[in-house]
Amino acid sequence: MFNRLKSVEIQNVKGCETELKFLDIFLTKALVLETITIATGNTKTKKDMPWKINPNLAEFKEKLHSLPRPSSAKLRFIRIQPGSYLFLS
Repeated sequence: MFNRLKSVEIQNVKGCETELKFLDIFLTKALVLETITIATGNTKTKKDMPWKINPNLAEFKEKLHSLPRPSSAKLRFIRIQPGSYLFLS
């Protein structure tokens, strides 16, 4: 299943340890993975980035970047407004 996976999108990320373990599976198993898009919410203002507001997300982002990975996947963090939906094509 992982051998042809090129992109992953995960929405409503809160920055917990379980999410980190879940993403670690993709980073270690999906060798041709190109992009992981991580969508977060719960920001105070439109221009604030969620990892600057929520310390869990800041630590989560650091840990995620430090995970060893055989793929060269780019990590893309985006913020969506509560009640909004993200559609990527």
